[in-house]
Parts: sequence; C-alpha cells; structure tokens
Amino acid sequence: MENYLFSLKSTAQDTHGLGVKIDEADRDVLLGAVNGVTGWLGEYISSATAEDFEEQKEKLSGVAYPISSGLYESTGGAWNGGDGGGDGED
Repeated sequence: MENYLFSLKSTAQDTHGLGVKIDEADRDVLLGAVNGVTGWLGEYISSATAEDFEEQKEKLSGVAYPISSGLYESTGGAWNGGDGGGDGED
C-alpha cells in the first residue's frame, strides 16, 4: 500500500510531467485521500488486519480511479499511478 500511496502522491505533485495535467481540484481531492490513508496507516499499521488494509485501499482507489482514468485518456495512456496491487502490507 505504501508504494501505491507514494506513486499517487508523486504523480499528483509532479510539476514537469503528468501532475501538471491533473486539474487542481482533482489534485486536491487526490492528495487529501492520499494524506488520509497515510495518516490511517501511521496510526494503525501495527494493529490493522488484511481486511482493514483492503478497505483503505478500496477507498483510495475509489478516489484515484476516476482521476487517473481521465488523465490516462487525456494523455494517450501515459498514466503511471500504480494499480494498488500487492498484499496491502507494503
């Protein structure tokens, strides 16, 4: 999950590549979701279950997917925002 968070945050904050193509409002929403899950992760990493991680990943993906889909389409497939894969305990 940490890799997914890092990838999303890096793309949103990219000032030379894909990040500049993200609408400012979408960027704020995406970074808010990333920061929320990052905060949750910092607080619950030692006590969370696999289901808890999956729930957080699904919430984040629910925010990131519509934004990344629009970006992917507008750039002809150049989005590299991660797939959220992994075991949830990265």
